[in-house]
Amino acid sequence: MSRLLTICCALILLWAVSLIPATNGLQEDSLNPENVSQEVVNRVANKIDALEAHWEALNQECDRRAAFALGLLITTRKIKNGIDQNRFTNGTGVAIILTDLIDAYNESITNRENNNNLDISKPFKKAFKWLETNQSTPIQDLFLGTNALINFELAFILNNTGFCCD
Repeated sequence: MSRLLTICCALILLWAVSLIPATNGLQEDSLNPENVSQEVVNRVANKIDALEAHWEALNQECDRRAAFALGLLITTRKIKNGIDQNRFTNGTGVAIILTDLIDAYNESITNRENNNNLDISKPFKKAFKWLETNQSTPIQDLFLGTNALINFELAFILNNTGFCCD
């Protein structure tokens, strides 16, 4: 049953992403695109490959964390396509933010697996608690994980990388 719910969540997410018009978001070409170095493109590709392997392992075990991992994988692939196609004015900056987001997710997962709860943000702690106690559905797991990553971790990443306003 859990695998079916994960697949349903993935289909809903894919459908939602497909609704983004071709003239908005990542599809809109920059007026002054930056050619991102191959080294940066490779670093992003390696992070996404590792994220895909992580998702496949979770999915194989019917782990409820697979829903969020798949959502993150789909989103990062879409952003990487924009980087590959030089659609960003600051493609290198987007790549740095993207790899830092993946790292923040990986760090939270690793800390949780090692019972190192002091280094996990409150939003991720809540997402893990709900997931581990079966208090949430896979779609709620997806939203809780997204909230932890985007509404909490991203703010620190933007500040630490210098891409944030004062």
